[in-house]
Amino acid sequence: MNKNKELDIWVRGILATVMIFGTHTLFAHVKWFSKYSYTDEPLQLAEITDPLFWVLAISSMLVVGLCIYLDKWIEGTQWFINWDKRLRKYQYKSLLILRIATAVVLLFSWQLKTLAMPELAINNEWILWLEFLLAVLLIFRKTVPVAGAGMVVLYLFGIYKFGLFHMLDYFLLPGVAYYFITSNMTNDKIRNTGLLLLYITLGFSLCWAGMEKLVYPEWGTYILKEHPVLTLGLKPDLFIQGAAFIEISVGVMFILGLLQRSLAITVTSLFILTTLVFGTKEVTGHLLIHATLLVFFIEGAGGIFNATPVFYRRFSRNPIFAGMGFMVLLLGLLSAYIWGANAKYMEAKLLERDHPHNVEISDNNKAPQIDFEILPDKYEGWNINLTTRHFNFYPPAASKEMTDNDGYAILTIDDHVTARIYSNKFYLPPLNPGKYVLEITLHNTKYQQITHLGLPVKAVKELIVE
Repeated sequence: MNKNKELDIWVRGILATVMIFGTHTLFAHVKWFSKYSYTDEPLQLAEITDPLFWVLAISSMLVVGLCIYLDKWIEGTQWFINWDKRLRKYQYKSLLILRIATAVVLLFSWQLKTLAMPELAINNEWILWLEFLLAVLLIFRKTVPVAGAGMVVLYLFGIYKFGLFHMLDYFLLPGVAYYFITSNMTNDKIRNTGLLLLYITLGFSLCWAGMEKLVYPEWGTYILKEHPVLTLGLKPDLFIQGAAFIEISVGVMFILGLLQRSLAITVTSLFILTTLVFGTKEVTGHLLIHATLLVFFIEGAGGIFNATPVFYRRFSRNPIFAGMGFMVLLLGLLSAYIWGANAKYMEAKLLERDHPHNVEISDNNKAPQIDFEILPDKYEGWNINLTTRHFNFYPPAASKEMTDNDGYAILTIDDHVTARIYSNKFYLPPLNPGKYVLEITLHNTKYQQITHLGLPVKAVKELIVE
């Protein structure tokens, strides 16, 4: 087969896969771009499993089963064998790629005061410096396993601060940590489990994100209202359900080890395309996923199936069992997600009952005031300087006895909650060109919004990005 024909097959295959999975990652992390709250009541199993749900579920089950035949056919073609030989020459770079990407993510997080992901805002100095330290440890091959152990600490802290239910959105993080921990082991079988865990944890993360769309469809609808072009002319409800099942199907195929390279290049291409809509937050938030997908493209199946039990290998290569496994995973994870969502809903409602949304400070001599200015940063983005009266910035977990004049601020951009602010200075990352309305409101340490004369204490500014 000549090179032009070989390239043509690859191009046609990628384009066909993009068309099939075109709606996939547009909502991979809805929480980054939507106006979400756990006080929103989640849909229950009976509400979700309508006729359309079963049509999409059965169709997805059949597709997963048929992809086993497709996977076997692709593996037997000469052009795949040739490409496999070429890519094997670069397998030694897989660890380096993931080390660099992870170090960049940790350094971004250290600067932006987040826990590895854009929405996980933190104000714990020791965690921020731990992120910096881990980035340094990733520079040296011998200390990579130590960095992996440190990432486990970060994830456990995330569970402590944000809860297990929320942190399951980012289940890839412990997968990357384990990959680093096993990277220097001389036993090939143990080292191969690192790549296996990458496939499983990324697959689970995609499945979990798909469950979110089924249980909280209104979060996705909010984004579609902001970016109606994403619907491709479909009804929003149909689009969200379809995107959820595509996401779940791709996640299951990663777990089963199907079409590794084809899916990897397709999914990462779509992440890049969605950057045109969602901007830099999409890039920084998905950088670790990009790197993992690049590793999948280089490694393919690698030696992962040598690290799995015999029954799993037979199961994952049997179309009937794989289809049944898809349905079991779908209903099992959906039930687990609904259970977790109900628990978060009850917790949020109790918090709302015990701590009403607003607290009124009627005394004019004690009523807080706020103003802010937006200054261009020396390199990129903006620096927001806040000026307050009768208000002190303290994180909610601070030890001193608090009053209603102590707390934090919330930055909202175009009605989208963007960040919590715990000091008089805040760095705002670059935004896409356009006109933005920035609003900063004050809240006490009981998570109540401060009001005066019945109105929120806030400041509003307009930002024009050229």
